[in-house]
This record gives sequence, C-alpha cells and structure tokens, in this order.
Amino acid sequence: MMDYDNGYDDTPGIEILGISDLKVIAEEEANRLSIIDEQPQVFLDAVAAHVTEQFRINKEAKRKSGIEDMITESSQQYNGEYSTKELSAIKAQGGSDIYMNITATKCRAAASWIRDILLATNMKSWTLQPTPVPDLPSETKETIKVAIEKEFEELVIETQAKDGQQQEGGVKASDAQDAIRQLNQNKRDIEDAIYLELQKEAEFNMKVMERQINDQLSEGDWYEAFSQFIDDFSVYPSAFLKGPIVTHKRKTTYMNGEMVAAPGQYCYRNRRVSPYDMYPAPEASSLYDGALCEHIRWTGTELSNLVGMEGGGYKSENIIACLEEGPQTSYDWLDSGIEQDKADQEKRGDSTDANRNIYQGIHFFGPIKAKVLKEWGVQDMYVLHAPDWKEFECEVIIAGNHTIKCVLNDDPLLRRPYYTASYQQRPGSVWGRSLPDLMRDIQRLCNATARALANNMALASGPQIEVYIQRIADMSDLEDIYPFKIWQLDVDPTGAGGRGINFFQPTSNANELLTVYKEFELRADDATGIPRYAYGNEQSGQVPSTLGGLSILLESASKGIKDAIRNIDSGVIIPRIEHQFYMNIMEHELDYTGDPQVIALGSSTLTLRGSEQIKRNEFLQITANPIDQQIMGTEGRAAILREMAKDLGFIEEIVPTRLDMKKKAKEAADAQAQSLQKQMQIEQGKWQTSLQATEMQVMGQKEMNQLSQQVKAQIEQLKDQRKAIDQQLKGLDLKLKEQKIQSDTTVQQNKTDVDREKQLREIALKLKTGAGI
Repeated sequence: MMDYDNGYDDTPGIEILGISDLKVIAEEEANRLSIIDEQPQVFLDAVAAHVTEQFRINKEAKRKSGIEDMITESSQQYNGEYSTKELSAIKAQGGSDIYMNITATKCRAAASWIRDILLATNMKSWTLQPTPVPDLPSETKETIKVAIEKEFEELVIETQAKDGQQQEGGVKASDAQDAIRQLNQNKRDIEDAIYLELQKEAEFNMKVMERQINDQLSEGDWYEAFSQFIDDFSVYPSAFLKGPIVTHKRKTTYMNGEMVAAPGQYCYRNRRVSPYDMYPAPEASSLYDGALCEHIRWTGTELSNLVGMEGGGYKSENIIACLEEGPQTSYDWLDSGIEQDKADQEKRGDSTDANRNIYQGIHFFGPIKAKVLKEWGVQDMYVLHAPDWKEFECEVIIAGNHTIKCVLNDDPLLRRPYYTASYQQRPGSVWGRSLPDLMRDIQRLCNATARALANNMALASGPQIEVYIQRIADMSDLEDIYPFKIWQLDVDPTGAGGRGINFFQPTSNANELLTVYKEFELRADDATGIPRYAYGNEQSGQVPSTLGGLSILLESASKGIKDAIRNIDSGVIIPRIEHQFYMNIMEHELDYTGDPQVIALGSSTLTLRGSEQIKRNEFLQITANPIDQQIMGTEGRAAILREMAKDLGFIEEIVPTRLDMKKKAKEAADAQAQSLQKQMQIEQGKWQTSLQATEMQVMGQKEMNQLSQQVKAQIEQLKDQRKAIDQQLKGLDLKLKEQKIQSDTTVQQNKTDVDREKQLREIALKLKTGAGI
C-alpha cells in the first residue's frame, strides 16, 4: 500500500496547529479588533447599551468556546465541503479532493425517521391529560357531587331503614357489623364515583383545549417550522424554535363570488431560529438562565408594520428613526466573520449581499436593573417604586441602535418563547453534540481512504514507463505513445545490453482500501445509532430476510433515535404546549384552572405503536364473548375500535362517536318502541278479535248449553215417556203372555178335547163297526 500524507495527525480527530497557523489566527483576531475600534461610536440609550453589551459578551463566549466553529464545521460536513485549511492541505499534496458524504446520508435518514414519528399523518406527537387531582371550578365539583350523592341516596336510605328494622326487632352483632361495612362501602363508592366523574370532566376539558391548541399551532405554521427545526436538529449542535410570536396573519375570503383579502387576525406564530443567530449567556445551562440574545432580521415592510403597535410595547418613534436611517451592516455589535460563514453555508453570496436591504436587530430576554429601566422610561409601578439595584426580567428588542420595545416579562413563570434540543445532550450546556460531530472522525477517515483509493486507482489504471533518455536516438516526444510505435535507441554505453524502455504496472491497493472504507462506513452506524437498513439500504449483510427479524433489528437500532426524540420531547414539545396552554388560560379566561400534564408521544411511539396494536388485537379477541360484551357495552367496544382506527390512520370516521352512538341507540329505541307499539296495536286488535270470537264462542256455548239443557230435559222427558211406554209395553207383554198362556192353555185344552173327542169317535166307530172288538 502506497503511503500518502493526508494532512492529519495519526490520531483521528486531533488537529495539531503549527507556529504559522497560530500567527494567522493572531493576525485575524487583531484585524477584527481593529475593525471594531475603527467603527464610529454611536450614542445608545441606557437599555440599548445594556443589551448590546450583553450581546457582545454572549457572542465572544460563543466564539471562544468553539461553538461557532462547531456549527460551521457541522454545516460544511453536511454539505460535503472541506474547510479552507483542509482543502489547502489536500491541494498542496495533489491528487483527488473527493468527498464521500456519508454524513448527509445519515442526517437525511435521521430527519426522515424523526418526521415519520413526530409528524405522522393524522397523529399528534403530544396529548393533554389532567393531573391526578384536577382543580375544577367549585360549581362544577358541587354539581357532580350532588348528582352522584343523589344517585346513591336510595341505597343509603334502604340501608338505614334496614338498620332501623333490625334495631326494632333486636339487632344481632353480625347484622350490625354487616350494615356498618355496607354503609362505609357506600361512602367509598360515592367518593370513587365523584373522583372518576371529576377525572372525566377534566379529561373532556383537556380534549377541548387540545383541539384549540392544535388549531392554533396549525394556524401559526407550527408544522412547517417544526419540520425546519428537525433539519437543524440532525445537522447542528443545537436546534432552536421560537413561539408563540403574536402577530397578524393575512387571510383570504370570498365576497360576492370573488376572492378578497380578509382583515388580518392575530395568530400565535412559530419560527425556526438558526443556530448562528442564538447567543445564550456563557453561564447558562438552559435558555432560561442569564441573558438570552437572538440576532433578528427584518425587511423594511416587516419593521414598518410594527409602527402603531403600542399595545405590544413598541415605541413607534424609534422604529421610524431606524427606518429613516435605512438598513446597515456595520453596527458595532455585529460580527461580520460569523455572518460571512453563515452566508457561505446558506449559499447567499458574501455577508453584504446576504444582508442587503435587511434591518439588523437583537431580541433580548434577561435581567435589567431598575435604574436602567427608569432611565429609558418604563412606567411600570413595580419598577418606579423599586430600588435602583433591583433587577427585573425583561423583553427588549433593539433595531439598529434604537430600542423599539422594552417591557417586563409578564409570564407568571418567566418563560421565554425559545426552545432547544440536541441530538446528543451535553450536560450543563445549552449546546450539545451534532450528528456530524459524532461521526466527524469516521467521515475524515472515509474521506482520506477514498482520496487514497482514487489516487491509487489513477496510478494503477495503466502501465508506468521507465526511459533512459540518453539512449533515445531521434529525441522524439516521450509522451507521444501510440500502437505500433517504433522506438529508435542508441547502443547501451555500458555494454550490458539492457533495455532502454521498461514498462511496469503499479500495484493496485483498491481491495484493501475498499475494505478499510467499508469498515469505517459501518462504524458510522454505531457512532450515530442510525443503521443503513433503517433507510432502505439492502446491501448490509446483517439485514434479515423476514419482516419479524427486521422489526427486531429496527427496534434495537431505534434506541439511539429514541434518546434523540426524548430530547425533542422534553426540550421543545412539552414546554411549547405548556406555554400555549397557559396563554389560553390567561388571555381567554377559560373555566378550567387545573395544571395540565403534557404527554409527549414521540419517544414512546417506536416502542408502543406496534406492541399496543398487538395487545389491542388480543384484547378484542379475548373480550369477544357475551359476558365481556355485556360488561363493556357497545360504547366501551367502540372506544377501543376508535383508538385502533386512529392508529391505522383512517381519514374517515369509520367508528361512530359517542354522540352518534347515542343518537343511533335513541333511533333504535324509538324504532323499537314504534315497532312495539305497532305490535301492541296488532296484538290488541288480535286480542279484541279473539275477545269477540271468545264472546261469540261463549254465547254459542251458552246457547248450546241451553239447548243442551233443553235436549237433556226432552231426553229426560222422553226417557220418562219411554219408561212409561216400557211399563205399558211390559204390561201389554204380560197381558199378551197371559193371553198367550191362556190361549195356549185353551188350545191345549181344545186339542186335548179334540183328541179326546177323536178318540171317542174312534172308539164309537169301532164299536159301531166292531172292528176292534
């Protein structure tokens, strides 16, 4: 491997300055101070003098601490640019000046990842919840208490009545203990019900406030400013957001079918602040410590719009004086060096072009002594009656050399409308470590390896030629090489017969250099916490082929990004929402007086979104039975489905709201009542028809019964008649029998008489004839 000097020390990240470098730095500092001394002295009022002096202190501390250099280096590294010193060293060596910008890839991946979490569609990265003991108005508390106690009143009365009956009939010890326990349990149930109802009322108020704040954020360009903040967050040591800025917002409306400009309305605007423009106090560990200064800029139109806003504490005559002086770029408190760096990184030409037609100013938050405020003309009673040494937290705006606003900070907690977060926090400092800073050594080594690889590939791309000039016979152009060229050579003067022209191939170290480059490129994943497969790079050999394996790796990789998002949650989202909440309370005089709990959802989204979805699905399956359905009811089931639909990002409300469900339940109940009424009418008609049929049946049965009685009577009569007839028939039969007997007797007698007469005749005949004798 060929040895190339890349301009760096052997230890990554350590830069050794020589004597010449120190001399250059000393000369630049002397020139800067001489420029400041040569600037004309301008008379400043007491407040402006105090603010500009504090701005100089903060600016000098920021420069000496190296923060300005860190901001510029991070921006250059993100843009894929070498610093002037690095580029000079590379050009002095010659060869390639290639820049392998893996930093920009990591920064873009981080910004995209954070946006997916904090700016997801149809999802807020925050929510409001009441404190465990919400402080509602006393009237609301009393109404809830009376309503719930009334609900339990019947139960208490029944218990007391039971106790009275037991006492009359002689109370047993066990019965008395049960009655006391039941009474105490009723009291606890009442207290729990009151607490839960207070929580529900507070949660409802929080939902109303949540919608209002979300609307105010949308109208105040929150999402645009927050997206720009995320870009700064992934590049600079610290990112800053400002708001609420109370200002007018132009709107359009339709009148008579035409679009016209509507009167401007106040809105709470949010704005990204460049890290170049923020100057916290050197002793500050947060933005609420010491004196905080922001370098602000206006166009002439923006500055002139402040004229007449006396209610905001602006002094119109000073604004007009600044406008009459015109825009300038040579104020004694303005640092042209950092302005040039800012213009270079923003690609806006030099500092003069970048600030042309721009009015420069300072927005100051910090303590100012009462004596200075009195000299400026503050008429606040607290200031006028305070001793000169007492300090007050103030808000001051300097435009040019004029104080255009000076008021006391009227926030009850002395909050300032600035918020900051860093990719990696630095304990005890406003400024953290940027993502480019975390991988700066790796970026440098990758660049050095890539330059060496490019140089080596250039050398090894073709053969090298060794020529003994003394043996060239025709003294032709050595660089004129083409196929089938004839080289004319003299005899070797040494007599050795050596070759006059030698071709050889330089060694290629591409494979070794590529191995080194890939190794350090992978190291960037560990340094930043953003793996290659997180932004769709499929070339990593560690990426699993299954979705579950990828989810596990992303969950493991998300630990670094979680910490970064937690910094945004605690440094920006929570204080910004709390600030807006209390502004609404103070300015709109809302009924709710409790303290909110701002719950930032960003850092928990990576962990809970997938696991909660799985748990909800399991919960739906477990509770899909008649017993749980009876306990939960349709409203409880709908609440779970509603939350799941939100997570899935449905645009339309596929799950009805509680009010819609109550309307549908009422409609269903009304329909059921109507159906029941119709059914009752039908049943009533059927009943009447049945009743009539029954009456007819009864009448018929009655008539039949009467006929039956008549028939029975007739039958009895007939029976009697039959009896009589039978008796008569029996009598006749007896008579007939007697007559027959008599007749038979007479016949028998007659027969006997005939037989006897016959015998007598036969005997007489015989006697007469004498035959038998």
